[in-house]
Amino acid sequence: MVSAHTRAISTASGRHLLAKIVPTSDNRVSSPQLLIKSRKAPAPEGFIAHSSKLEGFANSPYYVHWSKGVIQHVYIVEDEELSLVNFKKGVASFFQFQLLDTQQTEKDTSGKCIVTYTSKDPHNFKKTKTNCVSGKNIPFILHPDEV
Repeated sequence: MVSAHTRAISTASGRHLLAKIVPTSDNRVSSPQLLIKSRKAPAPEGFIAHSSKLEGFANSPYYVHWSKGVIQHVYIVEDEELSLVNFKKGVASFFQFQLLDTQQTEKDTSGKCIVTYTSKDPHNFKKTKTNCVSGKNIPFILHPDEV
């Protein structure tokens, strides 16, 4: 089992979602939290917690078909709140990456995007997505068995 804390880097929108990801056979997003940009927040990041409907949603496990570094399918239980579905698909997209410096077109949960990977050092890289076009991308499939 691997545990990872995820936090998006600063964007123009000034909103972030923070979650603890524990990849297991039944992925769960633990403690999803909305962060907003604020002058009241401590430097250097400048984000503080903000209440969100996301915190009140029922949090069901979901499954991600991940093969050779590419997300193939995302399986989510029926009647999941759309906001939580989108959040979980976003979390799944963190696992789609390349270790070599490259620019390529990729399909992930955001749609079809131009993606640039830049190595920072042997243990860190930067992934930048631009010109995303949503549409039919990663198949959203309701799992046929009870999750």
